[in-house]
Amino acid sequence: PGAVTVVVVPDAPREAVDDTWVESAFVAAPVADPGALQAVRARLQTAWLVASEVFVRSAHYRPVALTVTVEGEALATSSVRAQISARMQHFLDPLRGGDRQQGWPFGEPLRPSVLVREAQGALGEAGTVVSVAITLLDTTESAQDCFDVRIGEHDLVTLRSVSVQLRRATANRPNQGGLR
Repeated sequence: PGAVTVVVVPDAPREAVDDTWVESAFVAAPVADPGALQAVRARLQTAWLVASEVFVRSAHYRPVALTVTVEGEALATSSVRAQISARMQHFLDPLRGGDRQQGWPFGEPLRPSVLVREAQGALGEAGTVVSVAITLLDTTESAQDCFDVRIGEHDLVTLRSVSVQLRRATANRPNQGGLR
């Protein structure tokens, strides 16, 4: 009671890739520097009540790796990998991601079913996303493809890698898609 924590996520470039794009300018997990935190703290200090405490901190990110399993007849390997990777990076983005495209919500668990939906959206009719396995890289827990992965109440995610495993669909194995 009487305490508020403000978590600062600075804006960072998110323009579409073009000929002038410098890849190193993209910051997947923007972190406020001490000067920015102090500026926010000073600004808030003019408005908070005397009896309250206000804490200002930078966002904490949980590093994530995804393994997407795709099944289809004739898949263009590099194209499929690039499309799925870009879609996952956008969807988990702390500034522009999430269902509302207003930034990944703080503490929002990673749901395999939602990630399958997003990967399928990137893939279109070219194949079927069978599963998406989620690994938090800062833990020793194994990859999870059936249950939600909790990241922490005040945390965000940063996507470190997307591995796409391609399998050819066969006539004797029905295309199962979705979660198992």
